[in-house]
Amino acid sequence: MSISVSFSKEEMTQEYANLFRRMNFMGVPFYLWLLLPDSDGYWVSRWNTKEFDSLIDKTLIWARENGFSIPGIVIDLEPPFKKVNKKNLHPKTFAEAQESLQMTAKRLEKEGIKTLAPVMPFVTNELIKGNTFLQKRFQTPISGWRVISPMMYTTGFESMSGGIIKRRMARWYAFRALSDFVKKFGASAGASLGIIGPGKLGNEISYSFPKELQDDVGMALAAGITEISVFNLAGMVRSSNPEEWFRAVVEAKPQVPQKSLIGSIIYRLTKIF
Repeated sequence: MSISVSFSKEEMTQEYANLFRRMNFMGVPFYLWLLLPDSDGYWVSRWNTKEFDSLIDKTLIWARENGFSIPGIVIDLEPPFKKVNKKNLHPKTFAEAQESLQMTAKRLEKEGIKTLAPVMPFVTNELIKGNTFLQKRFQTPISGWRVISPMMYTTGFESMSGGIIKRRMARWYAFRALSDFVKKFGASAGASLGIIGPGKLGNEISYSFPKELQDDVGMALAAGITEISVFNLAGMVRSSNPEEWFRAVVEAKPQVPQKSLIGSIIYRLTKIF
């Protein structure tokens, strides 16, 4: 298990440097979840690969100057945040952005830094087929990362559908999609699960009980996923029962979820791409 720490240029402080040195010393693996300012799009897309590369450069220099190493970096590939100021960015075509991100992935690999890329949930099948229709739609080229981690947030499906898609439906879809994903990509197939506490948009539905998280972790394990990311640590720590949330992750066992007709329909629809 590793810890992902959301991180922006404003957090390049001595306090964080001391924390990361201590984590190195104790052998605690961690990822820096690099995030851009809202005005730059927050998440990584074709609109801001130049800004993201600049953030990586500054982060690596800051780490070297402060005497610690970065085991891994999270590259969160999502459409630009709604407050983005596109006039100040340097957008690229899809192909140009894809090439730029491939170079970034190779550079980080050469530095010995692991990479993990959370991606939109419906792209699993087109990645298996080698298509790019949805990636172009979301403006998020995906390639070159050590682990690709579809955001199978069962709470997110419920939020986006206005409550029509229930957790059990989303869980069955996620199980089938992730099972296919593992068959194709093996250890490079990950899964991001959640959410605990508020998300970036502020109106997301979140887990109410640790058992809901445990069911999702069990689903991912049953699908063959070994690299599981849970969003988010802050929600766990700030809850009234953080130990129960942690136990929900570490004590989860592989469990094939209940079948769902709606979940199967969603799965079949995504097979179109």
